[in-house]
Amino acid sequence: MKIFSFNNSGEYALYNPSTDETILSSDNKDINSEADSLIAGWMDERNHNPVIKDDELLAAWNEYLRKSFKKEPITDKVLTSFLKSYKNPGWIVYTSTFEASNESIGSFTIWLVVLADTIIE
Repeated sequence: MKIFSFNNSGEYALYNPSTDETILSSDNKDINSEADSLIAGWMDERNHNPVIKDDELLAAWNEYLRKSFKKEPITDKVLTSFLKSYKNPGWIVYTSTFEASNESIGSFTIWLVVLADTIIE
């Protein structure tokens, strides 16, 4: 899948015009996990329990972890490698790093697998 980074400062929305769904907006920074346009979401590279709504993608992710990275932590590099290698021309990935409101947490990165016609507006 192609991965697109976006700058999350300012006004924006991750929006799918064909389903008329906002997946992520700047005003609340909440992810609409109920959106049909959202296939999967990793809310942080340290998150071992992503939201994956597609059974084939879930199976591929579990197999990727089982074969390659049993003892290694999930990192940005590991997740990026998996997402780039997964083939589905109808999906794309948007990623961005956010600053946490709690300074002890630090920043966190999200990856959202969405239908390919999803846009930043």
